[in-house]
This record gives sequence, C-alpha cells and structure tokens, in this order.
Amino acid sequence: MKQPLKRITLAILTATLIISLLSNACLLEQASIYTVTPPNEENNYHVQCEWNYKDRRWAYEVEIPVTLYEHLKGTERSANYDDYAVNDLDDDWLQETATTFKTQAEQAGWGFLDTVDFVMSFVQNIPYTVDPETTSYDEYPRYPIETMIDEGGDCEDTVVLLITILKEMGYDVALLLFASDQHMAAGVHITQEFVDGWTESYSLRYYKGLNGKNYAYCDTTGLGYRPGEQPEKIKGSANILPIE
Repeated sequence: MKQPLKRITLAILTATLIISLLSNACLLEQASIYTVTPPNEENNYHVQCEWNYKDRRWAYEVEIPVTLYEHLKGTERSANYDDYAVNDLDDDWLQETATTFKTQAEQAGWGFLDTVDFVMSFVQNIPYTVDPETTSYDEYPRYPIETMIDEGGDCEDTVVLLITILKEMGYDVALLLFASDQHMAAGVHITQEFVDGWTESYSLRYYKGLNGKNYAYCDTTGLGYRPGEQPEKIKGSANILPIE
C-alpha cells in the first residue's frame, strides 16, 4: 500500500505537474515505471514515471497537450543540438518541472552533487531507444517533450532533456561530444575548489572547456551513474559545447 509523504500539485497553462515522495519497503523493490497514456478528453498525453532514489520511491506525472507535441514533431530538424536545449516552445512545462525538482532537493537538504544526481536518476529511468528502430532516420534529434512522449530516446535525446532541466534550475551546463565513441554526455560546471575537495568513492571525471570552466561528466544512458562518474567504455576526448 502506498504511503504518500508529500504531494505537490502545480497548475500551468498547458499541463498539470505532480511529483510525490513515497516511502515503502515493498515499493523500493519494484522496478522503474515509465508509461505514456494516449490522449484523454482534454486532448493531453499523460506521462507517468516512478523510480527509486535514496531509499525512496519517487513519482512524476505530467499532462502534455497533443498540440504542443505535434507542433514540436513537425518542426524541421536542426544539426545543432543546442537548438533543442534552448527554445521557447516548452517553457511552461520546463519552468514548472525545474522548479519542482529544485524545491524537492531543497526540502531534502541536498547540496549540488545530490541535486544533480537526483535529476540524473529521473532521466536515466526513461527508456533508451535507438533512432533507426524508432524512426526512419539514422539520427533523429528530439526536443525534450518529444523524448517524454516517445517514451525514450538515444544518448543525445536524454542528454538534451537533462541539461534543459538543469539549465532551468540555474546550473551552467554543456554538451560533451565524444565523436570516436559515437556518444554524448552532459557536462555540469564545477569549480576548482569542488575538484580539489573531491572525497567520493569514485574518480571524478571532468573536462575543461575553451572558456576555462570545468564540466563534470554526467551520463544519462545507464542506471546509477552519478555526476562525474564516466563509464570505462568511453575512451575518446570530448568536444565541449556550453549551452548559453
């Protein structure tokens, strides 16, 4: 039986966003859930995600208008991934999503590392898909809303979703492009003081951009990777594209 500890309901112009904190030993034994329900009477998609983080069961629900999704779907594809991360088409959803995650982190008393990790855990639980199998294209970049409704995306899509939320939360973010690995990760700015004071059990992996800033590697394609933790299979160098 679910035992809700906290529920916040946020009404915005085009959707309703709910995030709940649940605590129950049985729930924590369950696998993650990600479902998208076909349009309802209000012509909205209903997205539901449940996942575990820090010994708690989290639930995220949002209704997204079909008209918004179809508009984004019909937008011409760009070769610049930052075009998908910075646009005004999904501002209502983005602002409320970012505010909600930020509020939850603040109420939990988390610092930088756990807050970024919390958002990463949400994105990591969205299914990973391969473009040729889900579209008729070898590469099909998605807007964050598309990734949500399409029930997943590849590394580029989930990275864009992550940095879009983090940027709205006030973090300095970048795209980390690994051409030789055919991989993309997110980068979150960290200070040299943060690097020098690193005490976590895993090695901190970060990259320095041309702007002189350090960006911690953040992976979205595997469950459990934390900020600064890079999979061993990623061997190449990163091309860093800050998102202004």
